[in-house]
Amino acid sequence: MLLRNIHTKIYFHLAAWLGFLLIILFSADELDRLFILKSFSSFIPPFFLFYCLIFWVFPNFLGKGNDIKSILLTSSLTIAMVFMRPLFTLLFPEELNIPFDRITFWVQLRYNILFVAIAFGYHYASELIKGDQERQLLEKENTAAKLALLKHQINPHFLYNTLSMIYTKALPLSEDLADMIAKLSGMLRYSITETDSEGLVPLQNEIQFIQQYISMNEARFNKIGHCQFIINGELQSYKIAPLLLISFVENAYKHGDLTQPIIMELITEGDKLFFSIENKIAKGAKDYTSGIGLDNIKNRLELLYKNRHTLSINSLKNNFKVELKLW
Repeated sequence: MLLRNIHTKIYFHLAAWLGFLLIILFSADELDRLFILKSFSSFIPPFFLFYCLIFWVFPNFLGKGNDIKSILLTSSLTIAMVFMRPLFTLLFPEELNIPFDRITFWVQLRYNILFVAIAFGYHYASELIKGDQERQLLEKENTAAKLALLKHQINPHFLYNTLSMIYTKALPLSEDLADMIAKLSGMLRYSITETDSEGLVPLQNEIQFIQQYISMNEARFNKIGHCQFIINGELQSYKIAPLLLISFVENAYKHGDLTQPIIMELITEGDKLFFSIENKIAKGAKDYTSGIGLDNIKNRLELLYKNRHTLSINSLKNNFKVELKLW
């Protein structure tokens, strides 16, 4: 699919430039060698200008808080490409050498400005198409998720109700067993909870889910207090995509050296949320810096927090650390 899109773009560009050249050639009163060389010398500068703008200036600076830098670079390149024309005329035979006078300067400058406008239109149209494709992909993902939820809706509710019944049966026999069943029931209930219109849940709910998961694993491995979860900042007003952080915690228990503590930290400040988790890697554990779970998280972050997150995953010697920032 990617190669096909690239090939389509190449063919489109080649066809556009060929059409432009044909228009110039057919507009000639007399199609001689001098006209072709003049057209060639005036055509090359805007050609380079166009691709400098659409591949470098506009994607990196335009609309990203660097509009002034974008204008300065565009203006500088537009003028610089005017003086590129005399370099090509030096390749002509001496009898066909075209003087670079004031008239030639202004003609080439207007020519370059025309291609600046074309490049801007091309960039703007490309961004619109790209944004529309991303919206369609997100809608497709949301639709698939909703269909999957409806398809399996009976099973989670059945399990939740069954666990509630088992809890009441287990309570007289063992409080510890009943407590574990209650926590598992709460985790299941959270996994099928409804989100708001933006697909988010209160941050406190996500934290409570993680704490229940930690508690279950501490009981499982008999490691009470093994995971240190530090929370700082105000939590009331924050919302987050559900089950976004749990994969990092699961990886720590699945691949970590459980003889060493797991250190987690969650901080809120202003409109930013910072989460980190660090653990020792168990001996013989496979590299899990790009596992399925982490790949799924990266995809979710790209869809739900596009341009509003940074994710750092580092595996150094025996330590594994994840740092995530959302805003």
